[in-house]
Amino acid sequence: MLIQFGANLEAMTHWQRQTALISAVTHGHHHVAEMLIKHGANNIEAKGKQDGATALMIASTLGNAESVSVLLKYGANAHAKNNVGMTAELMALVSGHSKVASMLERAVASSSSKQHGGSKKPKMADNRLEAMVKVKKQKKLNVCG
Repeated sequence: MLIQFGANLEAMTHWQRQTALISAVTHGHHHVAEMLIKHGANNIEAKGKQDGATALMIASTLGNAESVSVLLKYGANAHAKNNVGMTAELMALVSGHSKVASMLERAVASSSSKQHGGSKKPKMADNRLEAMVKVKKQKKLNVCG
């Protein structure tokens, strides 16, 4: 209903500094996320102010395959990195969501293949040790900072 009255779909909440799209994904509402995108939530790559996570990264961390699928369908960048250099794929891996990580690995491979005309083998971000080190460093910073 708010969309019909011209609500700003790119506005961020004052409290959590999130867009409506990020909020929908955070709460597992993939149908709402798709509706927002269809009605003009164009900044699918908007990043959270605190950690630099995109909607795709949040959905990946939560293991929400439906939201990941919707976001990829509408062009979310699977190569994007958060403030500590982690991609959505790495975030899914360290969160224990192998199905989502596989979806993202295929998306990365597909987009890399298209960028290189299908001639070069894409470089995969499947480095679990690197991901674990980054998460541990981030958690240590959050506890100490």
